Amino acid sequence: MHGLPPTPDRVIRYEDWANQVHPDDLPQQEAALKQLAAGQERRQNRHSVVHERRLREFRILRPDGTLGYVQSAAATVIDNQGQPVRLVGMNLDVTEQKQAEREREKLVHDLGERVKELRLVHAVARLLQSDRPFNLDLLTELVALMPPAWQYPECCEARIAYGGIDATTSGWRESAWKQSASFATASGDGIIEVVYLVEKPPEAEGPFLAEERTLIESLTEMLEAYLDHRQALETLTRREAEFRSIFEHAALGLALVARNRQLIACNPALERFLGYDRKELTQMECTDFILPEDVAIDGELYRSLVAGERTHYQMEKRYLRKDGEVVWGLLTVSLIEGSDPQYAIAMVEDITVKKQAEIDQKRLEAQLRQSQKMQALGTLAGGIAHDFNNILTAIVGNAQLANRLATGASSPD
Repeated sequence: MHGLPPTPDRVIRYEDWANQVHPDDLPQQEAALKQLAAGQERRQNRHSVVHERRLREFRILRPDGTLGYVQSAAATVIDNQGQPVRLVGMNLDVTEQKQAEREREKLVHDLGERVKELRLVHAVARLLQSDRPFNLDLLTELVALMPPAWQYPECCEARIAYGGIDATTSGWRESAWKQSASFATASGDGIIEVVYLVEKPPEAEGPFLAEERTLIESLTEMLEAYLDHRQALETLTRREAEFRSIFEHAALGLALVARNRQLIACNPALERFLGYDRKELTQMECTDFILPEDVAIDGELYRSLVAGERTHYQMEKRYLRKDGEVVWGLLTVSLIEGSDPQYAIAMVEDITVKKQAEIDQKRLEAQLRQSQKMQALGTLAGGIAHDFNNILTAIVGNAQLANRLATGASSPD
């Protein structure tokens, strides 16, 4: 138990015992022995009067440098005249028991620390998942959650700085015992700092536990993810607003079309072009306002689009307005990449005036060609008449000459 070599008489002398008792425990043990020798406790038996004292546990330093724990009981044996005869006692090695107790205490302590850390992580997660704006109030509430999760909350303070916002606990000040972790986002850099205001026993990182390093880095990762997500959400919201503004104010008719050709959304320009309001259009399919002659070819083009055989298509086609008027539109249809479910965006340019101008131009061109034909025919007829007139003039002249000649031959002369 004591780690001493055996002696011939198998007795450990007081000096050897005292040299092995831990210096911090020796004064208490010597005081207990003095109380025992003074006879402060007494019990009777048949042979003698025994003054007894149970000593407290104490530590011993073995020759090999290891630390042992001993629990002892001692008594003074006296004779019938009250004179001390000898001091007897018993030592029990409780080193393994004490080590088991310490391991159990450490396990309970470590478990308590992990529970505190998990509570902090869950509390921060709930706070960051709220819809509150990111500002000083949010960070101040977050930083106040941190000290209770560290091993010595009574002297722990914390600070979070990011993007011009500096949130601290009420007692924050710089300290020699600091733990920190930095983080970076697309919008800027930040830092989380934890300090102890008084010196504490050394651990894995100064006075801080290794698990506390993991904890503070986990907090920076959570903040990074939150801020990046918030930035992405703000960017998405801004782009959606920009798209909505473009969609609503575009001069072209725009529509969001489902795979089954049902209109999901449309803009005012398309309402004006077709004469239907938005509610009516979103209850219709594209075929409801297309002339029957154009339905087949448009349907085949849309089928090949959603099948992935093409990325877009464009065609001129006729539309039937709500008032029965037929109008022309230049239709361009493209798939929206990455949409789920799959959508297409349809753009319709009103080309009715252009098509009417083309029709009028073709009619005028036809009239011009007819006029040119008539002019050519007139020229041809004039030429023929002129030639015929020349021939006729010769014939008439010859006829007159022949007539005179005939008349002259029949005269008396």
